[in-house]
Amino acid sequence: MVSTRQCLFPLSALLMTFFPSPMMAAELSCGDNDVACDEPAIELAPIVVTATRRESPIERVPTAVTALSGDVLKAMGAASFEDYARSVPGLSFTDIGLGGKHIVIRGVSTGIYGGSDAATAVYFDETPITDGNSGPQTYSPDPLLVDIARIEVLRGPQGTLFGSGSMGGAIRIITNQPELDAWEGFAESTLTDTRHGGLGHDLRAMLNVPLANGHAAVRAVAFHRNTGGWIDNTLLGFNDVNNNKTTGYRLAGTWSNLDRWTVKASIVQQERRSDGTGIDQGNPPWTQQRRVEEPNGDKWSLYKLEVGYDFDWGRFVSTTSQMDRTLDNLVDTTGFYRDVLSPVFPPEILSEVIAVELREQDDFIQEFKLLSSGDNRLDWLLGLFYQDQEYFTEQQVRVPGFDEKTGGLAALFGPADTLLVGRSVRPLEQYAVFGDLTWALGEDWEGTIGGRWFRFEYGHESSGTGLLLQPPTYGNATADETGFTPKLSLSWSPKPELMMYGSVAGGYRPGGANETAGERFPGCPEELAFYGLSGIPDAFESDSLWSYEMGIKSRWPDRQVYLNAAAYYIDWTDIQNSVALQCGAGWRENYGAATNRGIEVELVAYPGRNLEITLNGAWTDARLSEDLPGLGALDGDRVPGVPEYAWGGSATWFFSVFEGITGSARVDYQYVGNSWNAFRYLRHEIPSHTLTNLRFSFHRNRWEASLFFNNLFNERAIVTVHDNPAGQYVTTAPPFTVGVSARFTY
Repeated sequence: MVSTRQCLFPLSALLMTFFPSPMMAAELSCGDNDVACDEPAIELAPIVVTATRRESPIERVPTAVTALSGDVLKAMGAASFEDYARSVPGLSFTDIGLGGKHIVIRGVSTGIYGGSDAATAVYFDETPITDGNSGPQTYSPDPLLVDIARIEVLRGPQGTLFGSGSMGGAIRIITNQPELDAWEGFAESTLTDTRHGGLGHDLRAMLNVPLANGHAAVRAVAFHRNTGGWIDNTLLGFNDVNNNKTTGYRLAGTWSNLDRWTVKASIVQQERRSDGTGIDQGNPPWTQQRRVEEPNGDKWSLYKLEVGYDFDWGRFVSTTSQMDRTLDNLVDTTGFYRDVLSPVFPPEILSEVIAVELREQDDFIQEFKLLSSGDNRLDWLLGLFYQDQEYFTEQQVRVPGFDEKTGGLAALFGPADTLLVGRSVRPLEQYAVFGDLTWALGEDWEGTIGGRWFRFEYGHESSGTGLLLQPPTYGNATADETGFTPKLSLSWSPKPELMMYGSVAGGYRPGGANETAGERFPGCPEELAFYGLSGIPDAFESDSLWSYEMGIKSRWPDRQVYLNAAAYYIDWTDIQNSVALQCGAGWRENYGAATNRGIEVELVAYPGRNLEITLNGAWTDARLSEDLPGLGALDGDRVPGVPEYAWGGSATWFFSVFEGITGSARVDYQYVGNSWNAFRYLRHEIPSHTLTNLRFSFHRNRWEASLFFNNLFNERAIVTVHDNPAGQYVTTAPPFTVGVSARFTY
């Protein structure tokens, strides 16, 4: 039998036969219609971002912003978050293998698990899609990067313009909008093979159709991706269980009278399914020993309507969004419940124990913005924001065959073969008024002052029943909170190629109501009394931080070198932390403080007309500034899951193969330093790792072909080490992967 790897590597060699390597290139063809030129020239398009909620050149934005254009994403082969995350200084992530990433900017994190609301906001165009749930899987949707205009990573608190959840920063995924006057499209196919795994494939297409004599257009995107997998369940004999199948589409329409009005509507749907978790139990590597299958999925839909009107002096924009999301997963918890219930039930009865979780999110968002034209000495922005969000969570602990072995014991207290059923509903309403003023103080100076007033109304209704919860438990709590977060910045531009800035900004994360049903779990009243409590606290408040930042953005003569750098200091107080009792109950409360300091650097250089070099690096020193006895943490301990050092870069060489065919060779390198998975009690080191990717691309007219090698040296790059009742687990980056792709652009 011929292996998939034996099939793919000859295909790679065949591709290299028809497209000679860079070392064989004699001259470079460039420009349209296969016109040759004597020397290659890299065309540098200006980068415009909307980090200030209006379009601005990136070099004029007085905050640390990394912008990755669609062309850059395509050049690095980025299809999802983890493909570009390591190229952004100050951005890190952890992954406990349940299908998503815990995103951290500038070390603003409470650990490698969810445990609390996200501290990094994620936007899809103008809509926040941040996951506000506090479960162990807290992560935002990861849209597949198809037909993307750019990704903006805003580092530092963005609470004034982007609201709650952006304490550390914000990630904005900006899609290409329908073109009113051009037919265009593309179709792309990719085939991959992963060591220790199998074949993967990726199909994607886009079509843009202008309508109504240039007054309207429709843009449709469709995609299907199967990443394969590389972890085998040796206990059940299943291979590549952590495969991921992602399917979806995006449909957008635009109408404009080419004068004042613009109406945009869009629908996005995406579904991800996997046959198992990404947990690697490491004995041997790339394997796991799970007693049951662990399928999991994430399906979400986003509907958006945007209406804009242009005045002579500014613009009004209304954005209405509805997001629906469903997550489901099964997890093997046999080891944990065997230990807990061993005094009551013999091991043969608990041969398989499965935790089943279902989460549903319903999110309605309305935002109004009124902003000046942006070319005045005094520019301003005023906005209103409303959010109505509800999370429903159901968790069950199932033991197949339990009732048959115990004479129907579980069915007496709930569903058959089910030891525990827990349900919770978490409603949240948020109101906010935000705005800023930007004043040109002179030819060289500019100042901005802004703020956001907010109000939250939240609740938590929970219940628990089943054999392990007798009598049944019930809890209900509500709370509300108001607050204000400001921002002040000052920039100095003595010449067009140089800007220096400083800023002071506040950030916040919403509080919430605790799940109080657990206070009546067996043994919990006694444990609560030990802490001096008669019950679980009803609610917890927002935590907040102050950030102080100084930065420089520079472009050296002849556009040969770009250098951006930023230094910051963050004072974080009243941190939302989780408290867990041995009886199984838990809650969140505000305690503790941390200090984060760091330096970030980005460099782009063009030492030759056909050579581009990029470098990025970050030093992040995130540490507690007081003791946390309940967590076994001391003043000065590093915040879990945050590497102190991380850096990387890329080198791209553009060359000519022969007349009519141009090519490029790109190498990407990333180093991520070590970190810790927890505070002092039972903590483990997450070791440092490096990743190297190599990509060759070839262009002829409307065709493009690529050959790429990801994780070139097959590093077992451990992303996260995490404890589980059944043992210590790790999650890793994918091992060595080779692939080929072809793209036709219309």
